[in-house]
Amino acid sequence: MHSSWPVDHHVHTRWSLDIPEGPTFEDYIPLVEQEHIHVNFLDHLEIALFNDNVPLKESTIANYLEAFDVAKSRCNHISKGFEVDYYPDKETAIAEFLDNYKKDVDFVVGSVHEIAPFQAVTVPMHLQNLLQRNSFDELVQRYFEYERKMVKSGLFNAIAHPDVIFRFCGDMVENLPSYEMHPLLSDLANLCKERNVSVELNVRGLLYPCKRSFPSIKMARQFRDRGVKMFVGSDSHSVQDLIRQLKWIKEANLFVQGKITRKNWDFD
Repeated sequence: MHSSWPVDHHVHTRWSLDIPEGPTFEDYIPLVEQEHIHVNFLDHLEIALFNDNVPLKESTIANYLEAFDVAKSRCNHISKGFEVDYYPDKETAIAEFLDNYKKDVDFVVGSVHEIAPFQAVTVPMHLQNLLQRNSFDELVQRYFEYERKMVKSGLFNAIAHPDVIFRFCGDMVENLPSYEMHPLLSDLANLCKERNVSVELNVRGLLYPCKRSFPSIKMARQFRDRGVKMFVGSDSHSVQDLIRQLKWIKEANLFVQGKITRKNWDFD
């Protein structure tokens, strides 16, 4: 990666299941070159959902790598990776996949979206379904149980958006002040430090009802102060998405590098 450019480690293309008509690798290149930002493509790898409708799976990896190499020949300031969805009952399958393909990419990140089969906490309809059967606090407990299992599994050296369960606070559920500094998130920070697992500072939450990053800057300071390594991601699903978040991405890079020292600083 370019030594002086800010890095967005978390950008999606049409290789992700949730945006089959989304952008290509090449679609981002003009913005990369104009804004002097390094982009790491981190498309969803959802082993529990492997079927004919999933763009990124074992039978298409060669095509994925070839498509990236074509884009890389045009622009050196891009890299590639997988955002691997973690499922406790799929650890063996995930390990086997990573053994075969981890060497072919630059970055692998684990993430938790589903805490019940095919019910992602990041999808409003799915969250509503979950809330019909569980209290939000029960979902939070289960979510962080999955996060801890993911870190303890040893499958990943990095994890994405560690408290994305709070994305719709302020809309579908009440946005309690205690959620920002949830003790289970604090415990997760300690576990990540212990296991030497890096954590994403994901700025996409600033576009959602919660109006904050994952984790919040207040909590990210605690991660950083405890010696947890952090990296920055926008979780962009379109070029326009990335344009909207450029300012935050650049600021977040300065923050994780320790170059923003003002005590009460936060995103505008």
